Amino acid sequence: MSNLKAALLGYGTVGRALHRLILEHAPQIEFSGAFVRNANRPSNGLPLTVRAADLLDDTTLSIVFEAMGGLHPAFELVSTALKRGLKVVTANKELIAKKGAELSALGGSLYFDAAVGGAIPIVSTMRGALASVPITEASGVLNGTTNYILTQMPEMDFDAALRDAQQKGYAETDPSADVDGLDAVYKISILASLAQGQWVDPADVLCHGIREVNLELMAEAQRRNCAVKLLARYRADELSVLPTLVPQDSPLASLHGVLNGAFLSGPTFGDLFLSGPGAGGEATATAMLGDALNNGSAYRLPTAQAQIDRQEWTARWLIAGRLRPGESLPLETLAIAGAVIEEAMEGSIVASMSALSFLGKFEELRGLPCWEQPPAFARFLS
Repeated sequence: MSNLKAALLGYGTVGRALHRLILEHAPQIEFSGAFVRNANRPSNGLPLTVRAADLLDDTTLSIVFEAMGGLHPAFELVSTALKRGLKVVTANKELIAKKGAELSALGGSLYFDAAVGGAIPIVSTMRGALASVPITEASGVLNGTTNYILTQMPEMDFDAALRDAQQKGYAETDPSADVDGLDAVYKISILASLAQGQWVDPADVLCHGIREVNLELMAEAQRRNCAVKLLARYRADELSVLPTLVPQDSPLASLHGVLNGAFLSGPTFGDLFLSGPGAGGEATATAMLGDALNNGSAYRLPTAQAQIDRQEWTARWLIAGRLRPGESLPLETLAIAGAVIEEAMEGSIVASMSALSFLGKFEELRGLPCWEQPPAFARFLS
């Protein structure tokens, strides 16, 4: 392969890891410099600039690596690069999830394997080997922060597990995007877009994070030989990110700590399970370098924007909390909303109900005065 001239947008954790990786393993890629907000910082010999145009106006440029994160100015800079026919490699899940339809219409070549699963080749498998066959389901544990917290929670409550994750560098100071499910929403909307060949709006994903998960729910899960996971799922009738009871004999239950993993399913290939480190500078940079060196001959992008119907799918739900002394389970609240009560015992309920109805009713249920420890929920994997 002849030498490729590249520009780097962003020089944070991922950008620095990518620079090191290319210096050590891909001498055919030559960086002209990196766009940063503050050029007064160590850069291992890489020229830094606060003017992106200094890099993007170079007519000898072949590749642009976007490692900034966030929507702006990443969207404007990537748009400029694509309009000029350049190859863009990004790890920016928010950018692809929200602006993929616009970016893919601009020309150039857009690669984003690193946006979902770090070094796990989920996106490249869907865009490459499986590009010509139906993918009927994509589901998995797509966020390492929440998986670490849930792995710790049988031994400590949510707040303690979150502090532990922050101390180890697995969670941000503001963990909202992770624990409230937004990070996984972006990722599953990307996988859903690739599976159905149309761009999915992340606003169409039914989402409930893990902030309310309590020790009572974890104990009930263990009693049923299940693990609690924040599961992201795409199927024909479902697009969701929800706390889920996963049987212990499922490969998903074996994902501990910050590991990620995903199932891809289809009628021609059955079930594929891919797992590994889903985040971190080195893992993400590895995926970005792989995209840069891929000639892309078999890759395809989604086309139009998808229209998602209302999700009327029904599931079984486990609700677990701790009642105040002398109080009874509020079964009538669920029954009025159409739930079929399957089990009711001290502090816990199992009910079947449509997802939209359940999520709409849960906050009311949680706010009732009968609870000493307000309940959490998880749906049963089916």
